[in-house]
Amino acid sequence: MRKKLMVLFAATLLFMGLANLASAYDRTVLVEDHTNWGCGPCATPNATLHNVMVAYGEDQVFDIAYHMSWPSSNDPFYLANPADNNARRSYYNVNAVPAMWCDGFSMGTQQYQMESSINSRLAIPSHVWMDLDVTVSGNNLDIVCTTVSDVNITGNKAIHLVVLDRYTYLPASPNGNPHHYHAMLDMVPSSSGQAFTSTANDTAYWYGTSPMDPSWLVENLDVACFIQDNSNREILQAKVGQVPVDFPNLNYVEHVIEDDGNMDGRAEPGETASVYITLENGVSYQPATNVVATLSTTDPDLNFTTSVVNYPDVPNGSQATNTLPFVFEVDPAALPHYSTLNLEVVADPQATVMNYNIEIYIGWPDVLLIDDDGLGIIETYYQSALDNLSKSYENWDINELGTPTSAWVNQYPILIWLTGWATVDALNASEQVIVEDYLSAGGMLFLSGQNVAQGLTAIAPTYLQDVLHATLDAPSTGIKELTGMTGNPVGDGLTVDCNPGGAGSGTCTSPDGIQVLAPAEEAFSYDGSASYGALTYDHPSNGKLCFLAFPFEAINGLNTTNTREEVLTEIFTYFGQAPPPPPSWSIDTWLIGGSPVPSGGGNLDWGVLAENTSGQVLNGDVWIDAVYEGTTTIQVIERALVNYQPGWTINRPDNWYPVSAGWPGGNYQWFVRTGVLPNVVWEEDYFDWSKAGAVDLDFDFEANMPTASFPNPFDKIITNTAELIVPEAFEVIGAYPNPFNPTTNISFALPADAKVLLSVYDVNGRLVTTLVDGHRNAGVHDVTFNASDLASGIYLYRLEAGEFNVTGKMVLMK
Repeated sequence: MRKKLMVLFAATLLFMGLANLASAYDRTVLVEDHTNWGCGPCATPNATLHNVMVAYGEDQVFDIAYHMSWPSSNDPFYLANPADNNARRSYYNVNAVPAMWCDGFSMGTQQYQMESSINSRLAIPSHVWMDLDVTVSGNNLDIVCTTVSDVNITGNKAIHLVVLDRYTYLPASPNGNPHHYHAMLDMVPSSSGQAFTSTANDTAYWYGTSPMDPSWLVENLDVACFIQDNSNREILQAKVGQVPVDFPNLNYVEHVIEDDGNMDGRAEPGETASVYITLENGVSYQPATNVVATLSTTDPDLNFTTSVVNYPDVPNGSQATNTLPFVFEVDPAALPHYSTLNLEVVADPQATVMNYNIEIYIGWPDVLLIDDDGLGIIETYYQSALDNLSKSYENWDINELGTPTSAWVNQYPILIWLTGWATVDALNASEQVIVEDYLSAGGMLFLSGQNVAQGLTAIAPTYLQDVLHATLDAPSTGIKELTGMTGNPVGDGLTVDCNPGGAGSGTCTSPDGIQVLAPAEEAFSYDGSASYGALTYDHPSNGKLCFLAFPFEAINGLNTTNTREEVLTEIFTYFGQAPPPPPSWSIDTWLIGGSPVPSGGGNLDWGVLAENTSGQVLNGDVWIDAVYEGTTTIQVIERALVNYQPGWTINRPDNWYPVSAGWPGGNYQWFVRTGVLPNVVWEEDYFDWSKAGAVDLDFDFEANMPTASFPNPFDKIITNTAELIVPEAFEVIGAYPNPFNPTTNISFALPADAKVLLSVYDVNGRLVTTLVDGHRNAGVHDVTFNASDLASGIYLYRLEAGEFNVTGKMVLMK
């Protein structure tokens, strides 16, 4: 929102005549609560504290909750601001929770103890009068605290400005109390506050600005101010108030698409789509008038013929839908893909501007990917495999969207259902019906989950036997290596490793062992066990099922075992939906000299010639792997290939590589590979070489890579054999590789010169780094993001170029 608002929190005394105020002022008491959403003993005191706060009212007492990192390290309020939470923990020397403080003095957690502490402080007048102003300016909260004292105040004292989350309901709270009040979001300018002094009867102003995190809701924010004596931690005065809102806040609720083709409610190639968007005005906001909305997109496959419509007035707490539709046409040649519609709404009062991105799917994809892993990121392992196989797919997150209907699911030719860590509820009753209906309708289902059989045995054993054609043999085999069954359409010839490492998720903690019931067939068996880990089943109605009782996401592809992409290729082939063959390359690499390398180290001389012979513009990678004794793979160097044209060639006949003296003796292979790191290989070639010395199969190559410089065989691309294809539209080609560790390359195409801003944020909306901020020429650009110093997790990149903006997701896995 673009707005400039100023609000006074309380209708208190005007500044004129403040010197005539009484010689002591009513005190507002501050209770500080150190807590954690996973702290069982905190649940009851926190609920009691809230009831006490309500009984007194915030003009007499209010609270601030500081969330600690223990016992649950994933407390979202702690993660939102670890620095300030930790600082207030250290200030009070807190080493256990719950811990409560009344005006800086320790307070008990029983109701009578809270009331006694509060009453004793209320009985003591304060020497300071205090008030708060706030200006909501763009995405900033500009805070002003006004103070007047009736005595001179000096010494080691600080004034603190604090932004608070008024109330958030978190049903996943591990301690069973989902109600969270007054969690600290930001201390301005820091947890140290500002040095406070005051001259009797003088008015002083204290300023601070807090950048609003995108996850904050303006209508759910409070701002507090308090003065603390650091010599004894006594709080001299405090004040809190709600950030008021005197502007409208129209939020996107839902959209409906009416198409002129098969009338299935989805825009498909060649169709004209009418879009109706429902907006809702927040209860705490002002009625929206003169509402005008504009819908646009940078998708070259969509052409808007009606992009601006008027809305009726929207009272606060009400909804409205456009009567006249937005209208766009879909290019008949469009392929299935996600598309982003940009909605801008302008409304009075204050000509408030609100922007939203609406994600829609154009056409129907090959796969519906149902994410049923709760709040995990398991889906990213499936998405990367589907991307690498060039399979179109649409996501359905049950945690966000709820359980889909059978009618909706049955529209997709292939259904992938992942359950991640889910246990008893891996497939609940309604989901069981969907799966059974889908197979009966002739659908192709790939179901994966290490606790599906165990969970169904507990709640629906007959379903496990009759629909999935299995019984539970072992609730946790403890075995993480499997071999495909000879003759099975999926498992034949495959081996998989689900141990931590490689490209796997490392989450194979309790793989189910099953026995397979005829007419289903065993697909994988656990090595050294009589239990099976997967099956295939041909349904009488022509549906097909591939059920993995171990986590597909944990497949790591190490030590010549198969990758997720290779396993998924066999599943798609079994479904009659084999992915397209990899793009063709011509690769030739050869040994020139230097082998065997002396035990003391030396240069390996070699050459390479590689050409894109696919006739396609490609995005992927080229890299070198050194394979030691057929077991250990060492990635030597890689380069991302972005907008790589047909005929472009790598021709380096004079390379050398400094083999370290520390590398063990034995036999090596030198592979040059193209594909998509880390798992997809399009084409490869290799030569054998060796090094003198003793064999050491446990050698840590990663910690002993050469420090000497050597020529990069991929730094020069011969491009004059083909005409460069200039981008026709703004486009983010994507991040390669993704998932990644620790670097990935973000590629984007510009059809014209533009000012570019490319930034990376964490999932809480905090800026991590700015990769590009400046002018870039038309063409394809490749930017490296190095996350060596960051923790594993999801990161978002955002590209802004002129009016074009798009956000994408990256997964860092260390």
